[in-house]
Amino acid sequence: MKIHGRVIEKSQAELTLYSDGKIARASVTGDASIGDIVEVENKELKILVRSKKNIAPISKEKIQNLLKWNDFISSVRDFFNRQKFTELRTPTLVPSPGLEPFLDPFETHFKMGKTSQKFYLPTSPEFHLKKALCLGFEKIFEFKECFRNGEISELHQPEFLMLEWYRAYENLEAIKVDLQGLTNHLAKELGYKGNIRVETLHMKEIWKRFLDFDLTPQTTAKDLQKIADAAQDDDFDDLFARIWVDKIEPQLDKIDHPVIIYGFPPSQAALAKLTADGWADRLEFYWKGLEIANSFHELNDSDEQQRRFLKDQEKKRQLGKDVVPIDEDFMEHLRWGMPPAAGIAMGVERLFMAFYDVKKIEDLRLFPISY
Repeated sequence: MKIHGRVIEKSQAELTLYSDGKIARASVTGDASIGDIVEVENKELKILVRSKKNIAPISKEKIQNLLKWNDFISSVRDFFNRQKFTELRTPTLVPSPGLEPFLDPFETHFKMGKTSQKFYLPTSPEFHLKKALCLGFEKIFEFKECFRNGEISELHQPEFLMLEWYRAYENLEAIKVDLQGLTNHLAKELGYKGNIRVETLHMKEIWKRFLDFDLTPQTTAKDLQKIADAAQDDDFDDLFARIWVDKIEPQLDKIDHPVIIYGFPPSQAALAKLTADGWADRLEFYWKGLEIANSFHELNDSDEQQRRFLKDQEKKRQLGKDVVPIDEDFMEHLRWGMPPAAGIAMGVERLFMAFYDVKKIEDLRLFPISY
């Protein structure tokens, strides 16, 4: 049997090759170096191309992740197809990438003759998917390459894959059902044997359990100062974020099953409605120390949305960041009328990392950006 491939590992009498989209092992009688392209037939080794460049060859672990990735994406898509969702495709050049104060977008320009128009790469496909809700679509999803500047770490790449889905005429209870259903479906399809029971916890319960602190919608920055190691002039959201990262997330890391956290402070509603008792009607999905998804009972009040967008723009100014424009076409769709809806944005790489215990997001990218 003849095998062609690139050497990715070697031992005394065996080579591991990446060949025809698979990992193969071959017993040999000759010698080859990692990176060489070889032919093996009946243990006879022939060097076809001797690797000369100082380029680190792809590791066996990364190849295995990339081979699993295709099945993973197919299984996710299969879940939504079975639920009769419509898969959409939205623009990658957008007039507004999202106004979250702490996200930095990439920008570019379209030029034609003397005309030049600024566009951005999306931090999320949210605005266009909500426009689709306004046009009458009810159950929609999209896999979208998204872009966020200034973010590289074990959990961040400037380019990453987002999965968003929306349900018109539904609330967060439907999203909770989706999350458990998707987790169950993937566990079955991928042969996952770990604990996939999704626990649901209110934010108030979490702060009481881990910090013995009574968080309410009326809690102020002064109240948070009592348990935060921070400057006196930090605002509520800065303090909340610091306490969350330093004191609560390490506790969530110890939980071995997925967790849905709902009921956020009202200042963190973003594009979510408020509940009758004053909490932001949003949830986040955590698993194995990873923040995997963020979901809103979507705000469809155009006047309130305009006020929040202006507040976000002012926050960007205060932070010394470039202020991005409001998507006026999105606002026009909201004024025309968006149905009640629930939606969620999920980091696809992070969900894969949780299922397969991958520690670095770059191990899911064939050509990751390094810094």
